[in-house]
Amino acid sequence: MKRGLIEIAVWAGLAVAAHAAVPEKIPAVVFEDVFDPGASHVQGACCSDDAVYLTQRTALYKFGWDGKLLAKVAVTNHTGDICFHDGKVYTSVCLYNCENRGRIQVFDGTDLSFVRESPGFPRPADGIAYIDGVFYVGLGSNFANPPQPHPDNWVCRFDAKTLLPLEEKRNFNYGHLTSFGVQDIATDGKRLFIAFYAVKGAPAVVVTDTDWNILQKVSGFTASNGLDLLPARLRGDKLRFFKVTTSSPPRRDNPSKKGIGASLSFYEYKDGAFIDITERK
Repeated sequence: MKRGLIEIAVWAGLAVAAHAAVPEKIPAVVFEDVFDPGASHVQGACCSDDAVYLTQRTALYKFGWDGKLLAKVAVTNHTGDICFHDGKVYTSVCLYNCENRGRIQVFDGTDLSFVRESPGFPRPADGIAYIDGVFYVGLGSNFANPPQPHPDNWVCRFDAKTLLPLEEKRNFNYGHLTSFGVQDIATDGKRLFIAFYAVKGAPAVVVTDTDWNILQKVSGFTASNGLDLLPARLRGDKLRFFKVTTSSPPRRDNPSKKGIGASLSFYEYKDGAFIDITERK
């Protein structure tokens, strides 16, 4: 086990014993050569008290807070962002070459076994968060050619029990160009923290209320590989998140590298900004 993983395991254990006694800095967690080099970067992230869940396009992973891989299952291509609710992992899915390109799929948080899925809906899904019986979901871009930067992004709310839409899809335009639409959504239980592939110089994270009204545009911070709120026992009374950064895939000049790595870094959201509280070696 890497030193950083040992430290975060010790820190997590101490946080259980002393809820309010969280450290000022949290050691980074590094996953080396864990992810499939053919499935691109990490797409989304969520967590529970006991585990961290990450996705690539074709796989869902479960890790302990000590960084140990606990489970991995193949999932529908393309699986994007995820969220954790009531012991289950909810995934946002974008299908290819079909009419109903979007859906929500559900997996058991213990063993990652498949539970159920929503009926298909016309737009691809990416970005998902849960608040008070509702899933907040990104529904892809407004263009047939998503790599072309665009101002329009679709969003919708879904009922948590039926997985059916509660409203007509909305066009979410926050005044800047993006690519591919919403990528990741995190929440503190009251607000949504929405991450985009923003064009250079534009805010890449937008904070909204539960009616999609913009409260804050966050500059200088990106979170398109996964963002989630830390569990209460790990953040104390502070508003703390982790985000995922994916490392480069194997190179021809480094054949010993067997997979893609990733890392978790930690941030405190305060006064409209994400403040880095990661301890790096």
